[in-house]
Amino acid sequence: MKPNFEFENHIDLTPQDFINEADQLIKQGFEAKESKGLFTVKTASRWIEQAKTRPIPKMLFGEFWFESEICILFADTNLGKSILAVQIGNSISKGEQIRGFRLEAPKQPILYFDFELSDKQFEGRYSVKNEVEKLYENHYDFDLNNFIRVEIDSDAIIPENQTFENYLNYSLERSIIETGAKVLIIDNLTYLKTETEKAKDALPLMKHLKALKKKNTGFLFYALHIPQKGTYQSLLPEMIYKVVRC
Repeated sequence: MKPNFEFENHIDLTPQDFINEADQLIKQGFEAKESKGLFTVKTASRWIEQAKTRPIPKMLFGEFWFESEICILFADTNLGKSILAVQIGNSISKGEQIRGFRLEAPKQPILYFDFELSDKQFEGRYSVKNEVEKLYENHYDFDLNNFIRVEIDSDAIIPENQTFENYLNYSLERSIIETGAKVLIIDNLTYLKTETEKAKDALPLMKHLKALKKKNTGFLFYALHIPQKGTYQSLLPEMIYKVVRC
């Protein structure tokens, strides 16, 4: 069978169009050759050429956290993980660096998923209690538009045809798209799984968040809760292993 060249349908093509098409075919050929099942295998030079097409990630929290990076904040209980997570989010949302930690990214919206505190507890943490009047006052001024706090709606009904995990993934992606936020702070990640003390139960969610990062060129941050005082030394190696594996 002879190839059918229908040039009459492409009278507007230029030589550059043919060059671009050839380059695309070559690229697809390389990608097919470099795919080795679970792995992508390239020479160091090809990895560098690929990396050249993307901008240098900007600092979000000094050298500890850059754009497009997945970070894990961990510590024993009652050492201030949540307070630090909010402080970092506040810094990014206002475009104001925390003293001693460079912020290179511009002011932008952030999503703070708070699975630790109620709204009243959150208010109490960022205000002063008037013991005489029995009310909170002198509230801290977060950015009105950029610091977006999220909590689980206890009245929400999961559709019958979806699992909790699938509906959670859908809700996460919808929140990202509709707010335009590219920085996520999740406090805490393990709250979203049934067996909160087992790192393996957070693995599917971690994989989905990594996929969202690639899809939205976003960057993710996890504030992980360590269940019981003194257990982080035995839990942490397993948790890091699971995160790396995903």
